[in-house]
Amino acid sequence: MEKPSGTKHDESLRARLCNAEALQYCIPLLMQIVLIAVLLSTGQWIFALMLGSGALTTSIPWMLRVLRRNHRDGADVNSLKTTNRENRRHEDDGSSKTLAVENLEHLIGCDDLGSSSMWRRIVHGWLREPTLRAPVAIDANGPYAIDLNLQGPHALVAGTTGSGKSVLLQSWCLAMAARNSPDHLRFVFMDFKGGSTFNELARLPHTIGNVCDLDLQHSIRALIALERELKRRERLAASHGACRIGTSIEGEPELIVVIDEFHALKDQLPDYVDRLVRVASLGRSLGMHIIACTQNPIGQVSANMKANMSLKICLRVLDAMQSNELLGTAAAAGISPKSPGTAICNDGERRSTIRCAVIKDVARLVTAMVRAHRFMQIQPPQRLFTAPLPGLVTREAFDAGELSDACTQVAPDDARDPPVIFGIADDCVRFAMATLPLGRGNIAIIGPTSRGKSTLLHTLDLELSRQGKRATWLRQSSTYAGRTPLAEHVDDGTCQNAQPEALQRGTCQYQGGGETADASRGPDVWLIDDADALLDPLCVEPMARRLRELMQRPETTVVFCVETSRHIHIAQRCTTKIIFPTGDRATDLADGIDARLLGPSNSSDRATPGRAVLMHAGTSLLVQCFAPRDADAPHWHPGDREPREPPN
Repeated sequence: MEKPSGTKHDESLRARLCNAEALQYCIPLLMQIVLIAVLLSTGQWIFALMLGSGALTTSIPWMLRVLRRNHRDGADVNSLKTTNRENRRHEDDGSSKTLAVENLEHLIGCDDLGSSSMWRRIVHGWLREPTLRAPVAIDANGPYAIDLNLQGPHALVAGTTGSGKSVLLQSWCLAMAARNSPDHLRFVFMDFKGGSTFNELARLPHTIGNVCDLDLQHSIRALIALERELKRRERLAASHGACRIGTSIEGEPELIVVIDEFHALKDQLPDYVDRLVRVASLGRSLGMHIIACTQNPIGQVSANMKANMSLKICLRVLDAMQSNELLGTAAAAGISPKSPGTAICNDGERRSTIRCAVIKDVARLVTAMVRAHRFMQIQPPQRLFTAPLPGLVTREAFDAGELSDACTQVAPDDARDPPVIFGIADDCVRFAMATLPLGRGNIAIIGPTSRGKSTLLHTLDLELSRQGKRATWLRQSSTYAGRTPLAEHVDDGTCQNAQPEALQRGTCQYQGGGETADASRGPDVWLIDDADALLDPLCVEPMARRLRELMQRPETTVVFCVETSRHIHIAQRCTTKIIFPTGDRATDLADGIDARLLGPSNSSDRATPGRAVLMHAGTSLLVQCFAPRDADAPHWHPGDREPREPPN
């Protein structure tokens, strides 16, 4: 015998309950009616009237129960109809037959335009009032636009592999870029699935940063730079007394951070995700937005970050729980895999079924924006952060201007005594010129052999000669094995072999067996290599006494190289240090290297020749010293992650 369905079983049970209630009220009523009929037949009207009132009292609760049941049944029918309509609507949400595929070029008005006309249309869009409202999809009523300012300020996109997340991110960014010039909108792209999503978008004039998971050091720099940008905007808003940067302060563009595969970023860089949480919590008033894309929103996005993401877009997911997490309904789990790009958008007020637009030619659209940028002669935006320090930098590349976009120019403290440039410095976000101040104390170069200490000494000698100055080499005949000094101006400790030409130029002036610096030529600079034995307090050699005498003179700058810092225990001896890391964390910390600089750097960075830490005036910076000129050495360009081979 076939078992009845759940609905039929419930209906039969309800009917039996109703019959039991009817018998409960009907049997006493029938007995009273029979008794009333007997009394009326015998002519006892008074007793019949009394029983009639009791019968009426008995029938009233039964009549009310019947009326209440009829009303409830009608409400159940209406509720069932409403539920059916909701189910049909949810079924339509997951249906790919109701929405066709549209291309982005048509939505932004650039469809069927040649290359010579598309960039003109982009220029017209940039000349209009800037807005983050951009058409990115279509719904049942036509083009569907998303306004990140009104519906955001941040967005969370979820969807399984192949659902169309990357296409949505590309279309969304290009639609906003077509509506806003680089003066009003900037992008930072973070792709944690190899970098393929934003390769073309990195050419946009709006882009000020693009990283991927293939270079985690680069990604760390991006996150640190975002935190610094957040603090900069906080200080700017406080100084202007503005509650919102975008409407109160001119010249501050909207900054959108687009992250593909957010769950991979969280897994690989868990110590740096909190920086994005701060951006999510404070970004609305500071003009900073986050668009985070992930495959599984459950457990991958923290509650603090999710609480600030009011705009949620869910493409096809495999689990109804993932859909409920974002939308409050399981509709996204029913989207057909044959309709990539179909999604449900929830902005906190309503849910809309959309079909994301596709791009016919990403490269062509990006090229049009590059041409529009050139036509409007807009100043290119400064990169928010640079790539990590290269492994090789030459002075020739610096003179050729290859570092002009990557390095911040440093103005000299004194025009008469400009600082000496010896490489490029890095503050974990951007590059700057690495310079050494002269006349402000001695300079110690500390590090193991074959790391570049002697090369740095000769670089300083060359830089001084560029400024029309000469350094005096304090030579140890038994230990000196370096290159020939540039001007062959060498002192062996007694100044006996100082060249007459150098003396005529005023480098050394003898007064009672000693020498003083010529004030008209700036500070007196002395260079000495392998000074470990001479700095030993127990050393009694004449050269050691001479070195200690020079280091105590305020008008003299002694630049010396040592392998360890054990004899550099007096701070007055060296106000500036250049430390080449040894690779041993305990030793590097004992030498004075900041632990924050040891964290982001890996073993390959510490083993790079010329990689050091510059410590001066309470600051610590990573530096890459200039390499000696070598025609066979690869040349580095700021756009390269690795040095390129020299041209033929």
